[in-house]
Amino acid sequence: GSKGVTKVSSKDDFEKATKQPKLSELISNAIQQVDPNLSYMDFSDAITEVISDEFGAHNVKPFLQHLSQNLSQI
Repeated sequence: GSKGVTKVSSKDDFEKATKQPKLSELISNAIQQVDPNLSYMDFSDAITEVISDEFGAHNVKPFLQHLSQNLSQI
């Protein structure tokens, strides 16, 4: 369900939603509050739920493509 997150309907909307200032910092702070030792598997499960609930199945492929591109630059 929606918890204050605006559903996005296109690739452009998805990309705009992920470029909000300090979003990564807010996510990192939330992880520290929930479980400072959160495993990457639990984090992945949570991200899967958020993508499914808040962004919709139609955004899975563009999300994975963008994530893969970003992670390859680390």
